[in-house]
Amino acid sequence: MDTIYGHIEAGLRQRGLWERAWQSVEDHAPLWHEHPLFIHIAKTILAAKIVLKQTQSAGAPIDLRIVMALHDIEKIPLFILYCQQPKLPGRLTYPDHEQQSARKADRRGFDAETVFLIRWHGLRYSGIKPENLIAKYGSDRDWLAKLMLVWACDVYGLGSNPKQLAESPAQIALIKQIAEQADLPDYIAPICSRLMLAEQS
Repeated sequence: MDTIYGHIEAGLRQRGLWERAWQSVEDHAPLWHEHPLFIHIAKTILAAKIVLKQTQSAGAPIDLRIVMALHDIEKIPLFILYCQQPKLPGRLTYPDHEQQSARKADRRGFDAETVFLIRWHGLRYSGIKPENLIAKYGSDRDWLAKLMLVWACDVYGLGSNPKQLAESPAQIALIKQIAEQADLPDYIAPICSRLMLAEQS
């Protein structure tokens, strides 16, 4: 992980964009994010630490820190592109970064679970119904429970963006429905709800 981000930092510094990645909200999908790119990633890792602590208390520790460190890794080439060409329309949403980040993690040799969680970290926006998600991705309940927590960590990192504020109640309800229908551990949905509301004031 240090090697991956070491290369990223070197590349951004070479282009004069390192500070901008920490400071500029306008260059990081402002339609959905309150924070600059690297602040968002840092806050999702913080959320993963909260998840680890709370799941340890429940007797079943879940560590998502690597997943969250990698979940937006392929936003970085797009960030560079949009800084160089700010009129490109994708700058508002960073399209397909989930799939690209998952492919990067796969190429780097990360395990199938990590790749799965990265690939579908934005699935909550797709309109998928709980029963369809469970039918398609619910064969491993552990993976599904972790995906719910990844969604919550991602939302924690979005902050109090107006668009996400409007979406959060439906996303919390979706997680509760999935957790109930898939018979996930009873602490998953409450942890998700607390995280998703924590930064939205």
